[in-house]
Amino acid sequence: MLNTSLCDLLGVRLPIIQAPIGSASCPALVAAVSNAGGLGMLAVTWRSIDETRQAIRETKQRTDRPFGVNIVLEWPQKERLEVCLEEGAEVVSLF
Repeated sequence: MLNTSLCDLLGVRLPIIQAPIGSASCPALVAAVSNAGGLGMLAVTWRSIDETRQAIRETKQRTDRPFGVNIVLEWPQKERLEVCLEEGAEVVSLF
């Protein structure tokens, strides 16, 4: 197994981070990547606030491994970021 300082920092077994590919980034995919040892990433920019909350909760039900959320900063995202943090997102990537 390849173990790197990134693995240690993120709490993952493999130095693989799934791209947060818009609508293809669903809780099932994110959890599958995390359960396999990588870091699943949930795209939340185009989800409503309620959908964001629900998607994070569903992902947490599918995995006990770390996963992250991705937010595009082209628009104000304060409320969406607050929801991600309230729901316990361990990693937040920004684009």
